[in-house]
Amino acid sequence: MSEEASGIVVALGEDGVQRITIDRADVGNSLSPLARDALTEAFLHADGNAAVRAVLLSAAGTRHFCAGAGLAPRPAGAEPQPMTEKRPGDIARMLQQGWQRLVASVLDCDKPVVAAVKGTAAGAGSSLVLACDLVVMSTEAKLVEAFVHRGILPDSGAIHLLTRIVGLRKATELLMLGEPVDAATCERLGLVNRVVAPDDTDVVAEEIAGRLAEASDLEAKGLFEYLQRKRPGVYQDSQLRTFQRRIKVWQAHYGPDKEIFFPQDHVPGEAMQTDFTWATELNITIQGEAFDHMLCHVVLPYSNWGWVIVCQSESMLALRRGIPAALAQLGRIPRFSQTDNSTSATHKIAAGQEVEVTADGEEVTAAHGTRGRKPRDQVGKKASRVAASSVATQSLKALRIVPSISPG
Repeated sequence: MSEEASGIVVALGEDGVQRITIDRADVGNSLSPLARDALTEAFLHADGNAAVRAVLLSAAGTRHFCAGAGLAPRPAGAEPQPMTEKRPGDIARMLQQGWQRLVASVLDCDKPVVAAVKGTAAGAGSSLVLACDLVVMSTEAKLVEAFVHRGILPDSGAIHLLTRIVGLRKATELLMLGEPVDAATCERLGLVNRVVAPDDTDVVAEEIAGRLAEASDLEAKGLFEYLQRKRPGVYQDSQLRTFQRRIKVWQAHYGPDKEIFFPQDHVPGEAMQTDFTWATELNITIQGEAFDHMLCHVVLPYSNWGWVIVCQSESMLALRRGIPAALAQLGRIPRFSQTDNSTSATHKIAAGQEVEVTADGEEVTAAHGTRGRKPRDQVGKKASRVAASSVATQSLKALRIVPSISPG
């Protein structure tokens, strides 16, 4: 393998699954610094790419999934390089910027990550497996926390990941003894989700990744319950919360567009609306004959109440007749009176200019104790109550109706 080749193969399919393969079987799929960083970049790319909806991680061959950290290849004939002077904190910085960054990129990836494990995952390679959301393991695969055999403390998030999954006592045993954990035991401990025959590992992992990619409009709990029904005993309830969190973030960033609603406070009886319409457009007939007249229609839009009068044209005269007639029937005065784009009420004819409400329109509404508004304004906006004018009060008292400004 050349010095420049990372051995990390990345392919994004039309199904929205980004497939990442560790193709370094000749070195046990161990990760050199170059390969490790390339794998990290692959997960960061998946996290930021809207076209990616799920990630499938696999490795070449069947002997090793990932043997952990590896050394960078040395070109043939190259002279050994002298050791550079070490500074305090170099080891911590190397771990933080290396394997910790890789494992964090898997944990922080907003897309569900599925691992297909067909061989041994050792040391930091086992942490790579544990960081994935769902793991499909071959019956011939195993995990080995090999740090103790090398005389080093567990790194790459091994302590955190193991403790979170199996608890402190069992995690201590696995890390301190470093014994191989076979596939059946991994499944029993909840380290993996499904154990299948070696030839089925890739097939089952592909099925899960494909379903995740198609499930952008599914609730995480519903999808998880589906997987539990389809594979009884395989998916543990303890994995649901992590699965829900990943799916929620993923859907928010990369799922289908959400409808946007602007809150509106609609108070019944607060607004009265006036419009003109032809009775023929409403298919109104009298004894089979079309009622060919214009109507001045007054409604309370959120109270299912309305009143109409016949008028000759869309004019201020019609408004002056229609509004008092409606108020007389209603028995109270709404806060706002709104009219459609009636030219006489909302336009200055000479200037050809549309305004909120013309002076004549204001006069009509104010005479009856309401505030003039066009329908496009927010009906429920906070405003001070408009007291009933003396003209409206006198008009309604003449009809023996006590005026009120409370919503009807």
